[in-house]
Amino acid sequence: MLLFYCSTGLRLKKQVEMETNVERVERRLKVKFPVDFVNLILNYDFGDFSILGVHFGSHTNYLETLISYHEHLSNEDIKNFSNQFISIAMGDNFTLIMNVNCGSIYVYGSETLFNNKIKGS
Repeated sequence: MLLFYCSTGLRLKKQVEMETNVERVERRLKVKFPVDFVNLILNYDFGDFSILGVHFGSHTNYLETLISYHEHLSNEDIKNFSNQFISIAMGDNFTLIMNVNCGSIYVYGSETLFNNKIKGS
C-alpha cells in the first residue's frame, strides 16, 4: 500500500517516475481530465495504491490502469458514460467513477444498474 503513517496522519507517496503521456490516454478514453486530477496523478503514486479493498492501481502505471478499468466496464456503463465519466478505481464490491467535466467522484456497488448510479448528472 502506498500510504505511510506520519505524525499528521496517512499520506500518499510522491511520484518517482511516470510516463506523462496524459494526452494519449485522454484521446484513447475520449475525455479531457480535470487539471486537478492530472496534477494529482502526476505528483502522487497511484500505480500501487489501494485502500479498504478498492484498487487504484497494482504495481503499474496508473494511466495504463485507467485504460484497463475502462475496458473492463460493462457495455451498459460504456454506452451511458458518453465521454463524461471514467472509472478511477475498482474493488470487489465497489467502483469509483469521476465526472471529468466537474471532478465529482461517485461510488457505487458493482451490481448497480447504471441509471441508478448517477443521479442528476
